[in-house]
Amino acid sequence: MKIYIAGKITGDPDYYRKFQDAALKVRMAGHVVITPTCLPDNLGTHDDYMHCCYALIDVSEAVYFLKDWKDSPGATDEFRYAHHTGKHIFFEGEPLPKREGISHVNKIDAVGAF
Repeated sequence: MKIYIAGKITGDPDYYRKFQDAALKVRMAGHVVITPTCLPDNLGTHDDYMHCCYALIDVSEAVYFLKDWKDSPGATDEFRYAHHTGKHIFFEGEPLPKREGISHVNKIDAVGAF
C-alpha cells in the first residue's frame, strides 16, 4: 500500500527526524512511503504546499497521521481531504497492517530505502 505521512511541519525544528522515524515504521510494515518532507523549502505559499500535498494524497491509498497532526492547520486539512476522498486512515500509536504477501522486512532494507 502507498501511505502518505501527515503531521506538523511548520514551527517544528525536528520535523524531518519525526517523519523519518514514521517512514521507517511504515516501511517495516512493507508499505511504500510518500511524505511531504520531499518538497523544497522555498516552494511558495502555504496554499502551494497544500496543492502538492493533496496531489501526494491522491496517489496514496492511505494516510498515516502523526500524533501532532491536530496541531497543524495543514495536517487537519489533509485529514478532511483524506476522509473526503475515501483514503484509509491510520494514526501513530496504532498498529499498521502488514502488507499482504510480506512475511517480514529486514530493518536494514527499510532504512536503506531512505
